[in-house]
Amino acid sequence: MVDESNVNMRRVIRIGEKSVGITLPREWLNTLKMSVGTLVKISLLGNSIVISPLESKEISEKEINIKVDEYPSPEMLSKILIASYLEGLDKINATGDRIIIRRAFNEIFSKLPGIVLLESGERSEFRITVDENIMGISSIIKTLISSSLMMFDLLEKYFTTGERSFLDQLLVLDDDLDRLHFMGIRLVKKSGLINIAEATDLLIMIKSLEHVGDSLDRTARFLLRTSLNEECMKISLEIFRKVREYYNKTLEAYVSKNVISALDLLNKRAPLMDELISDIMKTRCSNELSGVLHEALNITAIAAEIAELSTSAVIREKIQSYATTSK
Repeated sequence: MVDESNVNMRRVIRIGEKSVGITLPREWLNTLKMSVGTLVKISLLGNSIVISPLESKEISEKEINIKVDEYPSPEMLSKILIASYLEGLDKINATGDRIIIRRAFNEIFSKLPGIVLLESGERSEFRITVDENIMGISSIIKTLISSSLMMFDLLEKYFTTGERSFLDQLLVLDDDLDRLHFMGIRLVKKSGLINIAEATDLLIMIKSLEHVGDSLDRTARFLLRTSLNEECMKISLEIFRKVREYYNKTLEAYVSKNVISALDLLNKRAPLMDELISDIMKTRCSNELSGVLHEALNITAIAAEIAELSTSAVIREKIQSYATTSK
C-alpha cells in the first residue's frame, strides 16, 4: 500500500536534445539525506521508475597505477597525465623518479583544473579534486564561445591600434580557454547520462572551440614576431572581420538549432575561403600574411564543422520525433 501523503504529481520536462527529467520535492531530498549533485541510481521496475541514492560503497574512485620508467621523460609522463584527466580518472598513483614526476606536474598543473600532487614516501599520487557539479557542460560551452569571441575582439583592436598589449591579453585568454576545454572533455566522458551521438557532438564542439582559440593564439604569436605596414594591418582587419562574422553566424545556428541557417553557411564556406585568398592576393602583403591567411582559412573550416553539428542535431531530433509518433 502506497502512502498517499508521499505521492506527488510532477510533469516530465525537457532537459537536453534527447534527455528528459522530473523535479523532486525538496523535502524528499532532506528525508533521503540527498542534495544537489548527489549520484542516484535509476531503475525501470515494471511500469514504474525507481530512483535510489547510491550508497558510498557504490561510488568507487577511478584510478590507475603507473611506473615512471615506462615514460622516461617529463613530456611523455605529462601527456599520460592529461589523458588520464580527460578519461575521468580521480587518482593516478605514480612510482619512480620523483624529479620526472615533479617536472611533469609543473608542465600540466596550470592546464588541468583541480589536479594536485601528493607525495608520500616512495609513492606520488595525482589527485583530481575538481567538482564536476559546479559547472555543467552547457555552461562550459557558453564560456568557451564567449572567450573565443573576446579573442576576436582583442585581435581586431590590435589591427586597429597596433597596440601589442591586446595580443598579450589574447594569449592569456587562450590559456583560460584551454583549461575549460580540458574540463569540458572530462565532464562529457564522465557523464553517464548522455547518449553516444550527443556526447560525440559535444566533444566535437568543445574541440572545435579550442581549435579556434589555438588558431587565434598562433596568429597573435606570429604578429608579435613581425611588424606589418599599414596596408597589411588594414587587410588583416578586413579578413578577420569576415571570418568572425561567419564564425559568429555558425555559433548562432548551433545555439538556436537553425538548420536552414546552418545549411546556408555550409554553402558559403568555399566562396568565403576563395574571397579571403583573393583579398590578400590583391595586395602587396601576400608573403607577409601567409601565416595569417592560413589561420583565417583554418577558422573558417572549423566554423563550418560547427554548422555541420547543427544539422546533425536537428536530424536526430526529427528521427526521434518520427519514431515516437509512428509507434
